Amino acid sequence: MKKSRFKFQRMIRICMALALLINLHALTYANSGPTIMEEYPSSEMIVDEANAIIVNHETLTFDLTSDLYSEGAKVKATYEMENTSDETQNVHMVFPLVSTIKSLEDHVEIQCDGEPISLKKIYLDKVNTPNNLPDFETVLKQATEQDSFLTSDLICYEFIPQVDLAEMQIEVKFSLSDPQSLIFVQNINSYGYDGNRFSIGGWFGKNVGTDETLKLYLTKGEVEALEYTVKEKSSDNPIDSKTGFENLKVEQTTISNANMKALLENQLFSEESDIYTKTDKEKMLNEALHELYEPNDMPILILDDLTQYLYRERIILLSYDIAFKPVQKREITVAYQMKGTFDKRNSSEPTYTFEYFLKPASYWKAFDQLDLTINLKAPYEYILSSSLPLTRKSSENQISYHANFDQLPEEDLTFTVYTSETITALDQLKGKWSRTYVYVFFLMVLPLIFVVAVVVGIVFIVKKIK
Repeated sequence: MKKSRFKFQRMIRICMALALLINLHALTYANSGPTIMEEYPSSEMIVDEANAIIVNHETLTFDLTSDLYSEGAKVKATYEMENTSDETQNVHMVFPLVSTIKSLEDHVEIQCDGEPISLKKIYLDKVNTPNNLPDFETVLKQATEQDSFLTSDLICYEFIPQVDLAEMQIEVKFSLSDPQSLIFVQNINSYGYDGNRFSIGGWFGKNVGTDETLKLYLTKGEVEALEYTVKEKSSDNPIDSKTGFENLKVEQTTISNANMKALLENQLFSEESDIYTKTDKEKMLNEALHELYEPNDMPILILDDLTQYLYRERIILLSYDIAFKPVQKREITVAYQMKGTFDKRNSSEPTYTFEYFLKPASYWKAFDQLDLTINLKAPYEYILSSSLPLTRKSSENQISYHANFDQLPEEDLTFTVYTSETITALDQLKGKWSRTYVYVFFLMVLPLIFVVAVVVGIVFIVKKIK
C-alpha cells in the first residue's frame, strides 16, 4: 500500500511539473508581441490654392525593399512644376508629416533642381494615436507661436549634503510664499503635493555616480517652512530629520532669465547642441516648457523630463518658398521614410498598410500626370488591396506595382502588402491562434483541465485497487 501511495504522489508531482512547464510556455507566447500597431499617414505637399503653378508630372515611388517592421517604406515624390504666368512667382509650400524631432533630421530631404532647400520647421502638438490626427489643412491655420513661458528672473535653491555617505536619500518639504509661482525641480526621483505643501526627494552620494545636487527654482516669491530628511540607503531610520539644517546646506541665489534659459537649453539639447540654430532652440525650448507644464494639475515641472519633447511623435510642418521666373520649369523632390500599420490579428504573418493623402495636390492650378510605383521584395511580394488600380510586374530582380493617371485620382492612396496573394482560411486560423487570449486558453486552461482529469482518474483507479 505504501508503495502504491508513493507512486501515486510521484505521479501527481510529475503532472503538476508538466502543467507548470506548459503554463510557463503559454505565458511566453501570450506576451510575444502586439497584434496591431497603427502608424500615421503621409501626404502630398500643401500649397495656397491661389497660385499660377501647374504640375506637369509627378513620379511617386514607395520602396518597400528594406525591413518593413524597423524601417518601413522609403517614399520619394518628384514634381515637374511650371509657372504659367508671365510674372515671377514666389510660392510658399508646406510639407506636413508625423515624426519625432529626434528622428526628423535623418528621415526627410527636400530639394529644388537637385539642391537642398532651406526649411523652416514648425513643431506642433504631440499626437497619441492615428485616430486623433487632425486634418493637415486645418493644422496650417492653427500653427501659431506660444507666448513666452519664462519672462522674469528666478530664485534657485540648492541643497548640498554636509555628510559623507556612499548613498543617501534627501527629502525636502516646503511651502510657497506666492501660490502663483511655478516650481522647476532638478535631479529628483520623487515629488508630492498636498494643499500648499510640497515635497521633493532624490538619491545622492558617491555610489549614485553623479556629483549633482538637489535643486529647485521659483518664478515668484520664496520657499517657506523648510524641512528635510536625510536617510542612508542601508537603513530605514533617518540619520537627520530637522529644520535646523546642520547636515544639509541650503544656498539661495538669483538666476537671470537669460541664464535660466541657457541652463534649460543645455538640458534639452545636451546631445545635439550644434544641430539647431539659436532661434530654433529658443522656440523649441518655449514649446517644450509649455508642453511639460500644461498636462499637469500641479505647478511642479521636472527638468529631467524636458528631453521627452524631442522623442514624442507630433505633427511637423516643413515650410519653404520656391521662386519661379516667368514660364520657368522647376523640379521639386521630397524624400522621407514612413511606417506602415502592422496588423497580425487575422493572418499568420503581419500585414502592413500604408496611407498617403493625394487630395492636397488638387490645390495647384492644374495637375496633369501621376506615375505611381511600389517596389517590393520577398517575403512581402504582394499587394493584398489597394484603393487605386495597380498592375503587377515581376522580374528576376524586381517585384513592383505600377499605375499611371492622366489626372489626379479622386481617392487617396491606401495599400496593404502581404507575403502571399491572399489571406487563406489557414492564415486566418493561425492569426487567431496567435492572439493572446487564445494562447492563454489553449496553453494554460486546457493543460490544467487535462492535469486535473489525469489526477482524478488516478485517484479513482487507486480507490478501485483498494
